Amino acid sequence: MRDYFSVGYITSDIDLYFDSEEEFSKCYIYFLTLNYETFEKRAQLLFENDNVVKIIYKKQKYDLVKKFFTDPKDCIDAFDFTVCCGAVDSTTVYHHETFFIDLSKKQLMINALPFPMSTMWRMQKYIQK
Repeated sequence: MRDYFSVGYITSDIDLYFDSEEEFSKCYIYFLTLNYETFEKRAQLLFENDNVVKIIYKKQKYDLVKKFFTDPKDCIDAFDFTVCCGAVDSTTVYHHETFFIDLSKKQLMINALPFPMSTMWRMQKYIQK
């Protein structure tokens, strides 16, 4: 969401979050099993570990996140910076109350610090942007 609302198009990967392992598995199976029309996998697996599956599908990179949230609000509440606190589903756009303000001002405001060292690394990345 950040890219779409700040530059008008997606410049990085798209993170997909799920509310259960069952929903994650459905997505994983869809992308990484054979398409019986073409007899090829729908997506190319780039990387997988305990936290994420990284794939390319139709020239776009996706992260299938293995941490599950009960709803989009719980998901965005877990992000470190308010400019990352946005999500969409098929009907709604969810965001932190200052998401659009902080995005337009290009300011990094802390939302939560679940992994402080990771946040420091990510802060450097955003400063370079």
